[in-house]
Amino acid sequence: MPGWLGASRLTRRGCGTCSDSEDDLVNYEAFNNFAAGLEHIVTIVALIVGGLWAYTRYVLERGLLPPAELEVTLTPMASTGDTRIIEVGVKLKNLGTHALITSRVSARILYLNADEPILAEAAPASRLFGRVRFPHVLRRDISGNATDSSEFILVPHHTFVQPGVLQTYSFVTVLPQSAKYVLVHAEFDYEARPSRWQARVLRVARKLGFVQYTLQHATEAHTAERVFLVGETPMLLESSDSHGRS
Repeated sequence: MPGWLGASRLTRRGCGTCSDSEDDLVNYEAFNNFAAGLEHIVTIVALIVGGLWAYTRYVLERGLLPPAELEVTLTPMASTGDTRIIEVGVKLKNLGTHALITSRVSARILYLNADEPILAEAAPASRLFGRVRFPHVLRRDISGNATDSSEFILVPHHTFVQPGVLQTYSFVTVLPQSAKYVLVHAEFDYEARPSRWQARVLRVARKLGFVQYTLQHATEAHTAERVFLVGETPMLLESSDSHGRS
């Protein structure tokens, strides 16, 4: 066999091997580039998601809706004829790290006379089903209008409570001497006014599971109520959270 022919075959074989190695090298570099690009994308997405969680949790949630504790009290002042003077207090404590801004603080006072039967709401469709009925609404008794509002407005304007502060709002009114059981229902509204961009962020955060509420939940009043046995010294019978009474 001619020497040049053998050399040619060896050269061809050698070139084929080089071509395979070059292809493997190109594929390896392409995979490395793809993996590096994918890693960058995952890192960016993780940073965006983490930033969204932190902004929602520590800026929006705590800034718009700081946790608060609501409590009501009732103190008898004096008796005059058929009426008793009482002081009703609504205590609002800011448990958060941002100022708590409210747009309204109010209280409803309902009562049951000593000579009236103690009955529970029996209508299953009623939101008060199974709860004790208090047939008398003090504000309507005072105004003489059965269709009047049932609320006493303690703070009609916007107000704020600084973090860690316990703020007490109180007012003095009269109660019939015949009243024995008194229910005091207090509530306040969060003054939550997020911008359009903040509202969009909250919607996205809710879909991702970062928050368990919507702005509709935030617009519902934060409430608390207690029942007192009125006498020389009022006795607390029951405490609970509620979402309003008519």
